[in-house]
Amino acid sequence: MKTRYDPVLDDEIVIATPQWPRVTAVQPLPDYVLQLEFNNGERRLFDAKPLLKEKVYARLNSVTFFNLVRASFGTVEWPCNIDYSPDSLYIQSVPG
Repeated sequence: MKTRYDPVLDDEIVIATPQWPRVTAVQPLPDYVLQLEFNNGERRLFDAKPLLKEKVYARLNSVTFFNLVRASFGTVEWPCNIDYSPDSLYIQSVPG
């Protein structure tokens, strides 16, 4: 954990850093799997099928829509502001 001195507050403040690596690239694969590249150099596979059961991710049931995924701000996102937690992507993915 990093801290720095803030002269306005006259105190040290904690600088939050991501606990887990962040996504730098994504490629959709068959069967609703994402190949993810992380900023630590790892490549991992994320099975997105469990997301399809959740109402907020219902649009991902369309393979055409699912394939519109892109890496953005350390995570993955689809049109219409659909995204997924970057920490969960790392924790729930497997090396591959």
